[in-house]
Amino acid sequence: MFSYIQERGVQHLVHFTRANNVPSILRHGLLSRDELEARGISHCINDPYRFDYLTNAVCLSISFPNYKLFYRLRQENPEEDWVVLRLRPELLDEKRCAFSYSNAAAREIAHVSVESRMTIAALEGMFSDHEGMPHRATLKIPHYFATNPQAEILVLDPIEPIYITDVIVDSKDRIRNMSTILSLAKEHNGIAKFLHGKTLFDARADYAHWRKAPHG
Repeated sequence: MFSYIQERGVQHLVHFTRANNVPSILRHGLLSRDELEARGISHCINDPYRFDYLTNAVCLSISFPNYKLFYRLRQENPEEDWVVLRLRPELLDEKRCAFSYSNAAAREIAHVSVESRMTIAALEGMFSDHEGMPHRATLKIPHYFATNPQAEILVLDPIEPIYITDVIVDSKDRIRNMSTILSLAKEHNGIAKFLHGKTLFDARADYAHWRKAPHG
């Protein structure tokens, strides 16, 4: 899995979350909702609905966040601060992963078993053309972007803090507990860097192609 996305130039997997979750993530890693509840770890839920019903998985994107969901959640929760975590893509070879070329809650994805999505063909499908979606050639996106901006990876194992390489914020001044987070980063995961990266908080450059797309 890793060798394939390495050939495509993918350098990071990404996950967005509320800034309030960062101290816990730096201590415990990225855990599924089921795992957090089983361990009794306090957390703030990003998406309370989870229409994919896979509360035993952590959702990641390839190279760029699912900006449609990210934008909606920020609009619905204007009082919250948010971050984007970048993770080492090697985890694809080290964790159980299922690959969805569209949103995992979409009808054409949800009826497909998780097991059948845990293949190299499913991963390659994230970079392919599919019926009802704009053709990749028209999108003019980088080789390392998934075709559909809502394509996602479902990781079925805990993701330890060592996989986190960067914590991206759009504005340092907006993160109220930044000093605490930085202290924890040094203590629990010294390799994580904190960076400003407003681009990851915007839409992808091909957003106009997905405004009316049924799978966008």
